[in-house]
Amino acid sequence: MKFFQETTDWGDDIPNHLYLLSDDKRVMYGYIKAQTNEHKMFGKPIGFDPKHREFKVVAKGPQDPVKKLTELVKPAILNT
Repeated sequence: MKFFQETTDWGDDIPNHLYLLSDDKRVMYGYIKAQTNEHKMFGKPIGFDPKHREFKVVAKGPQDPVKKLTELVKPAILNT
C-alpha cells in the first residue's frame, strides 16, 4: 500500500488527487482531494482502474489501512 500522486495530464484544469492504493494500484483505500485537502477513507476498499492515468509514489502507506487518512498523509503532502 502506497500514497500515489496522480500526474495525468487531462488537458484541462482537472485536478489530480492523492490516492492511497495497493502496490499494484488496483485497490483504493482512500484519497485526498487536490484543491480542498478534503479526505475520504473507505470502510471497505474499492476496485480501481489505473489505465490511461499516470502516478508517482509519494510515500509508503500504513500497515494498518484503518488508521485515519489525515494522520497518514501529512508527511506525504509535505514531501511533494
